[in-house]
Amino acid sequence: MTADIFFDTNILIYAHCMQAPHKMKIAREYLESGMRYGTGVISTQVLGELIVNVTKKVVPAMPLAQVVTEIELLAESLRIVEINTECIKNALALSKEHQLSCWDSLIIASAEKAKCQTLLSEDLTHGRKYGRVKVINPFTKK
Repeated sequence: MTADIFFDTNILIYAHCMQAPHKMKIAREYLESGMRYGTGVISTQVLGELIVNVTKKVVPAMPLAQVVTEIELLAESLRIVEINTECIKNALALSKEHQLSCWDSLIIASAEKAKCQTLLSEDLTHGRKYGRVKVINPFTKK
């Protein structure tokens, strides 16, 4: 049995980033595997951040119709964790304990809520563990 993997927003953004072809390839491989085997997990926060980034920050910007199609595909292929009050309280505790931003803490809290042991992220420290969640930067050379 393969463990579920939580995808931080930056991994999904790189899956669409033509300006970073090496990272795009790696991000797509992980994402496609998570979609194919049903092991990929994201949160409603990740969906919201993805929409903002692919429509406003990625060049070329993704047209809204394509964003809708992408969101539908992700919703069909990945497990989506909904942010609730308990998740937010856990995120605040993580933020205080580890001196993290609220947004990063909410990503970790969502991964914990989904019972993921691995969180793929470029933004958080590679190899760091937060409870049972270990951060892996897929772009770090081994």
